[in-house]
Amino acid sequence: MVTKSTGLMALVPVLAYWAICQLRQHKLKRMLYGGCLVAAACALLAGPPLLRVHEAFGSPLGPRDYREGLSTTRHDPPALLVNGLRLGASTLLTPMRPVNAAVGGAVLEVADLVGVDPNDPGITQWRSIFPGDRWKPDEDRSPYPMQSALVLLGTAAGLCWRRTRGYALAVVGAMLLTPAILKWQDWGNRLILPAFAVATPLAGYALERALKSRVLGALVVLALVTGTVHGYAAVFYGQPRRLVGQGSVFTLDGWQERFVRMPDQAAAYRTAIDQVRASGADRVGLVLEGDLWEYPSSWNCATSTWWSSTPRSTACPPGTSTLSMR
Repeated sequence: MVTKSTGLMALVPVLAYWAICQLRQHKLKRMLYGGCLVAAACALLAGPPLLRVHEAFGSPLGPRDYREGLSTTRHDPPALLVNGLRLGASTLLTPMRPVNAAVGGAVLEVADLVGVDPNDPGITQWRSIFPGDRWKPDEDRSPYPMQSALVLLGTAAGLCWRRTRGYALAVVGAMLLTPAILKWQDWGNRLILPAFAVATPLAGYALERALKSRVLGALVVLALVTGTVHGYAAVFYGQPRRLVGQGSVFTLDGWQERFVRMPDQAAAYRTAIDQVRASGADRVGLVLEGDLWEYPSSWNCATSTWWSSTPRSTACPPGTSTLSMR
């Protein structure tokens, strides 16, 4: 709730499962007290920023156009099936293009079978085109193929075991709720991570059972080593804040880190900073539209508003030139 509202898609099914377990054990008071405690923690952590967003845009989830651009507008079963398969396929991308082509091709075949356009705007964010076979250790889109495979297999196995079936159903609920609300996008791996995170106990339980077999145990070790290597490779060599190699965080200063994705735009921002200082304003604000970022991406007086305490203005300060970084 604090970082991404998509965490609610994983939180709600798990809390529902927990409440059902409490009721089955006739622990109504415990359920009520625990539920109030969880609600209070959520309100304490996420309440203030959600209130500020609501005051600014009339909704705690942000502007209407932005919400509509991210949220699905088709909710028929075939569309949700295709959307869910695409979300899962994106987490399974590997450095091997033939594997990616096979996974993406399988999803396309299912989409064709059920009569759904794999890039239907009702389930696809603008500028995103499926399939995307681009594997890259980037914090905006990095896949986690080994972890995803273990989670999906663990969830499937959990549905077969009586001891874990209830929790597995809660996980499936989170995995169904995610494609029902969230459109597929090129940058979606980070958004659907909560649904995969709540499934990790099932993966762990399945791995523990697999260790009883020598053959499966060897595969478990291989899977864990592969997943660990993949994870550390993303940390060491990933973008935009890698630890080693050219552009390492240990070789860049704070200013360079801000523009590591767009170094050619740093000069224009310095010019903008100088103009703000020269204007004498002690309060400066930006109004950003659409998918513009509050951190360096664009500066244009046509889409920005400057505020100065004296006088208060909603236009570019007199004498300043329009800066375009598009």
